[in-house]
Amino acid sequence: MASIGKLLFSGVLFVLMALSAYHRLTNKEPNKCEMTYMYEHPEYIPITMPSSVKTKYPHYGLYVYGEGMYAEALKQGRFSGIPVLFIPGNGGSHKQVRSLASVAMRKAADDDDYDFHFNFFTVAINEDLGAFYGPSLEQQTEFVIASIQRILNIYSTSRVRNKPKSIVLVGHSMGGLVARAVFLNKNITSAIVPLIITQASPHTRPPIVMDSSISLFYDKVNDYWTMEREFDLKDPVLVSVGAGDNDFQVSMAHTHTELADVSSSTNNVPRCWLTTDHQAIVWCKQLVMPTVRALFESIDRESGHITTDKDRIVKVFNYHLISRSAGKHYGLRPHSTSIALDHEGKWSEIVKRQHTFKQEGVDQITYLMLGLHPGYPQYHKATIIASGLESRDWIFACNADLIHNGVRMCKNAGPNLSDQGRLLPGDFKKFIQLELTPLADAGFSHVIIIIPSTKKAIDISIDIHSVNDRLKSIELQPLIVSLAGEVINDNTPPKALAYNLSLTGLDQPWQSYHISLNPSGRTCPPEQTLIGKLVLPWTDHSFQKVVTSTPYQFNIGIDIPSSTAINGSVPYIQFLLHPDCTYSISVKGNMAGVFSKLVWLYGTQLPAYVACHLLLTLSKQFKAIDTDGSCPSFFTSLMSLTPLMVVPFIKISSLVLKQLLINDDFQHMSDSGLNFGLLPIFLFLACVPVTLIIGAFAYGSIVIVGNAVHSFFVKILRRSLGGSDIVAELAVTGLARIPVLVAVGLISLAYSTCGTLAMCIATLFYFIRIFQKYEDYIQELVIGLLPGSIVGTRQPGKVLSRIHFHLTLLLLLFISTVLQIAPLIAWAKLAQTNLQLKDDPSLACCIVSLISLCFLWQKKLPDPSRKYYKEMSYFLHGAATFVILFGCVHLYIVSWFIAFVLLVVALHQALAPKNPYSELESPPAASVVDRPPYMRQVSSESISNSVVSDDATNGTLSMMDSECLDESQDTD
Repeated sequence: MASIGKLLFSGVLFVLMALSAYHRLTNKEPNKCEMTYMYEHPEYIPITMPSSVKTKYPHYGLYVYGEGMYAEALKQGRFSGIPVLFIPGNGGSHKQVRSLASVAMRKAADDDDYDFHFNFFTVAINEDLGAFYGPSLEQQTEFVIASIQRILNIYSTSRVRNKPKSIVLVGHSMGGLVARAVFLNKNITSAIVPLIITQASPHTRPPIVMDSSISLFYDKVNDYWTMEREFDLKDPVLVSVGAGDNDFQVSMAHTHTELADVSSSTNNVPRCWLTTDHQAIVWCKQLVMPTVRALFESIDRESGHITTDKDRIVKVFNYHLISRSAGKHYGLRPHSTSIALDHEGKWSEIVKRQHTFKQEGVDQITYLMLGLHPGYPQYHKATIIASGLESRDWIFACNADLIHNGVRMCKNAGPNLSDQGRLLPGDFKKFIQLELTPLADAGFSHVIIIIPSTKKAIDISIDIHSVNDRLKSIELQPLIVSLAGEVINDNTPPKALAYNLSLTGLDQPWQSYHISLNPSGRTCPPEQTLIGKLVLPWTDHSFQKVVTSTPYQFNIGIDIPSSTAINGSVPYIQFLLHPDCTYSISVKGNMAGVFSKLVWLYGTQLPAYVACHLLLTLSKQFKAIDTDGSCPSFFTSLMSLTPLMVVPFIKISSLVLKQLLINDDFQHMSDSGLNFGLLPIFLFLACVPVTLIIGAFAYGSIVIVGNAVHSFFVKILRRSLGGSDIVAELAVTGLARIPVLVAVGLISLAYSTCGTLAMCIATLFYFIRIFQKYEDYIQELVIGLLPGSIVGTRQPGKVLSRIHFHLTLLLLLFISTVLQIAPLIAWAKLAQTNLQLKDDPSLACCIVSLISLCFLWQKKLPDPSRKYYKEMSYFLHGAATFVILFGCVHLYIVSWFIAFVLLVVALHQALAPKNPYSELESPPAASVVDRPPYMRQVSSESISNSVVSDDATNGTLSMMDSECLDESQDTD
């Protein structure tokens, strides 16, 4: 019953995770990105690389983008623009440069403000899977360095007056990390690469670590940038833009890095305010436009090159990608420092703390004056939302020290406060929140809002309030308790424009809540636009979401976790409200959101926990062999597993390793803010159905399609050998009897092609071997039921025990092979161009596994007469623990643990001494009782007939039975 209950609980967890993953994949936010269009035919003109580079990287290439007549000029070698190099990401194409390049080309042609343009170069990297195959990242970095040198060489020999000496790098996905890696080459300095723009690039750590090369590459790049950011790398500007919730490949936790000078996400970029998927970020017009504008405004007009003023570049990109408060152009500065006031205009002092100015067109310039009233706590903060104002400079502090025509007004404008505002969705809609007390302490008496004469409709809402009047702190309830929902505020204050909700308890990356706003009021519009902005205190990043229809619901969670708590700092969400409405606010736990986050944060750890289950299952089987002499079923052993078998050891070992200054994967997760106490228990239970499904599929495949796979293997051999089916069948039989030849052949194949390819064939061969054992088992059962067979001479139980044992080993081999699939894909792509795989991370692990299989295939395993099965059980238990400790993040370590386990099992079966009593054991005596009831009479008659037979017949039968017994015992 306990096993059934555990299976049901694990099944519920698995179903919840599967449904949550499906829900997120099918209910993501709609892609509202607009397409970018080419006005002329796009062309990618190849650039000739030095012969040494072409020889080393024949599958890579360098191109320059052009359209129409300009493409013809580029073909003739006339390069006159500022160079930009685009680096595609994981499986990306060099043609992804076209959106940025085409928009930049059109802007240079149509905008008279600019007398310069850009040349967009792009590298073709054979669509390598750099996120999974680490060696390609090193190769891409070397080729990008060579491309930079080649591009600058082109300009050095051109007739351009101001020859460029620097280049801008734009990297998508893994291309962003490659762009940062070029600085490891001492020939690349900040003078050569002053600006790097990355889009959806995982900076902090790879989304999945499939081989050691990826891990080493990340460590090398991030360690160098961390050490040199204040020294050799203090000048390059790094801009990072994440794609938001629709990016299922790279989360915001990975795109945000403290090393970046400007870090944003698409849902926070002004006039973009949406989320994109991983690929759409390169062509999304709402992001491409501000990126191109920032590029143009980073140019020094005098030199015609990227400015050497780092602060200028940072301010420009910060303005366009985060804090744009006015028009499309940053200019020399976004806002004027001073402005002349028109004393003949209309001056109106606002007396009420809540006020709305709404007018269809304004005939003359109008000034709205807001008194500061120092000393009054109700005048601590002012929130203003204005729509219809096109002017960049619209709000100032001033001192009302002039009486003109009987009206009190300001003689001169004080500091410009416009840069503290931000744009909102809508027609020239702006938002600003001002601290009034510091302005009053500085000697100012008023804040003025300037409304120029216009024919447009103007709508300005003002809300002046005390420091805590628009703030509520709540303690979020635990998930289970909060599922019923809780109303935390019956009504927001009347005419409130902004309302802050402080969220104490929102500190784990897996948490997810629904916050719903229910508007009410006599004049409240039925449809409105509500904006919620989640602010995390441990980062300068905020997440904005716009809701335009009912239900007005915001899903909140931590997309950028923190490893350390910040004293007194709590996440909060700011809502921008309609002044004619009051709102009731309720909070409810989001179960689907929690499981969705768990899947996307920790789903890549699934192979490690499956491997842990398989190792514990093998441990159980070894322990049973020690006590009972036979190997139990894979499913029986798996169902007896519990988290308590490994979790306490994981926790204790992690603490010990921390004291020894050894970082395991749980320490890595803690450093990233992703670890929590119940994680290993949850994943252990949730992955049990996965392991069960894999095992059932493997067993079912052996039973159902084993013969088809065997026939397919025979057909392949027949074509290779050029003989008949009989010859091929004999070859398969021969290989089965001498598996060392198969292992040697696969090792040779691994060296000549790819280790994973040899592992795939080894897994297939192992599958066929187990199918042959299953055929032997069926044969033993059938022969044992036939009349005339001698009782006790057939041993189907021993064959079944071997099937159980080898099935577990086959599943371990399968998991190891799947985790090393990336080198096989890389080899297959290179093989299309007759190239060899230079670096194969799977080779060493493959060789160890094949050497082990060389012994495992040819022995009659398991051999219960061997010693130390209990000790092997303990060893496998420890291996399962360390697989989780070191392999849940660094998945390539799982393959190494499996290879090591296979080696130790092979050595045990080959070298472990035998128990002394095992050599004296004889086959069990014949017994009619062992027969099924319906065969006992037949068996008795057979035995009687054999007793009265003549000597010759007796001897013949004895010899035949002896041969059958030997054949049964020799069956592998």
